[in-house]
Amino acid sequence: MRSMKNATSERETRRMQADQEELAERIARATPHEGTVEVQPGLHFRRCSRPTERLHSFTKPSFCVIAQGSKELVVGDDHFRYDPAHYMISTVELPMIGQVVEASPERVHRPETRTVSGCPPFGSEATPGRPAGVPAPPDAVMPGLH
Repeated sequence: MRSMKNATSERETRRMQADQEELAERIARATPHEGTVEVQPGLHFRRCSRPTERLHSFTKPSFCVIAQGSKELVVGDDHFRYDPAHYMISTVELPMIGQVVEASPERVHRPETRTVSGCPPFGSEATPGRPAGVPAPPDAVMPGLH
């Protein structure tokens, strides 16, 4: 009985790994170069082949999964890390700091973001009053979060 459970568990593990590899391959085909692509309205794929600096931004309500690599998010005093085994759901707009912490040309960071109501993906929107790509000072980004 025990060996049957182990065999089932091993099969499920192989199936999950194959599904994860398939997702990474499909995202790779849709994003052959660095950057973000909106493959359908509200569905964004991103390719990043190296760790990034911390980016201060506001995230819209979204559901995010990562096929390869990992990302760290900071919301107030809370730190979250998501990777192929962990997803991120945001149901409200939040100020946060995000950073790709695990990525390389061999193991490219490949997240998929499904935004709610066609909102832009995490990191695509600048802090209010600042152009995209220009981080705001920490005190300007996290008002009201303690």
